[in-house]
Amino acid sequence: MILFVVLCGVAAWAATAFVRRNAVQLRLVQAPNERSSHVRPTPTGGGVGIALTASIFGVWVAWQSGSPLWTILLLSLAFAMLGLLDDIVSLRSALRFPIQMLLICILIATMAPLPAIEVFGVTISGWPLLAAIAFVGLWWINLFNFMDGIDGLAGMQGIVMLLAAAVLCSPHLTGIPAGPVWWWMLAVAAATTGFLGMNFPPARIFMGDAGSNYLAFMIFALALLSISAGWLSYQTWAVLAAAFVCDATVTLLRRILNRERWWAGHRQHAYQHLARRLASHRSATLIYTGVNLLFVVPLAFAANGRPQEAWLLVAVAYLGLGISACFAGAGRSEDGK
Repeated sequence: MILFVVLCGVAAWAATAFVRRNAVQLRLVQAPNERSSHVRPTPTGGGVGIALTASIFGVWVAWQSGSPLWTILLLSLAFAMLGLLDDIVSLRSALRFPIQMLLICILIATMAPLPAIEVFGVTISGWPLLAAIAFVGLWWINLFNFMDGIDGLAGMQGIVMLLAAAVLCSPHLTGIPAGPVWWWMLAVAAATTGFLGMNFPPARIFMGDAGSNYLAFMIFALALLSISAGWLSYQTWAVLAAAFVCDATVTLLRRILNRERWWAGHRQHAYQHLARRLASHRSATLIYTGVNLLFVVPLAFAANGRPQEAWLLVAVAYLGLGISACFAGAGRSEDGK
């Protein structure tokens, strides 16, 4: 199994190299626009390599475990294809969002029952819980795309989240489907690592919506699987996602408060300000990765091991990272206003 996981990484690198060499013919060259942090046309769609190789591994996982993993496999490919189409022809959000929500609802409908969640003494279950999870899923997939704006950032985020989750799930590896799902986490992380070989700063190819959609959906689906099985908690996953959620959410709220066209493309995320200030995508990506490894992951481990204090630890993560995002300039215009 370790060999197969390593092969996922190698195959993803090879698939990414193929897309890069044929980007012009595939109409996968991204010209700079108002949202870009690059200044020259660059091949995109490299995330296809992640989706293809991790999905091949996913066939074995689904074969071993059955439904709902076949559903997750098919939905993940649908997200990747939707993203690839968006990379090529730039879909309107009025079309993209309803399709994404439909796919998320199919996922939730085919999952094992999800546990109720208690927030400050209020228990949320049933349809309100499922509606909240669907909204969170839609926001997560799109914010992950928003955060894929500098070299290596989204790939590193996905790898850290998946590897941390795999370590936390490891005590539950007894029988089917625990084992195959755990290996699928590692396979997606390995495929992302293979892609990162060509995307780490300075990037030779971008992930594109095909990759960001697929990776975000797989993280979301694997999170729900681990929660429904009782391996990890909602709070643990909330902490693991905190770096991306805080940057994207603070940026959005600040733009709304400033009465800007919040739905339009921009370069006002904290990570984009940081990359400009440091004049380096590599430095900004390494800073986010360091924050994840030194602050976020330890809090996630603590939240998983101390369920009575889990919401307090979520609050610590989001308060700390939310304030940091504000100081880094999330939501401010490029001239600092």
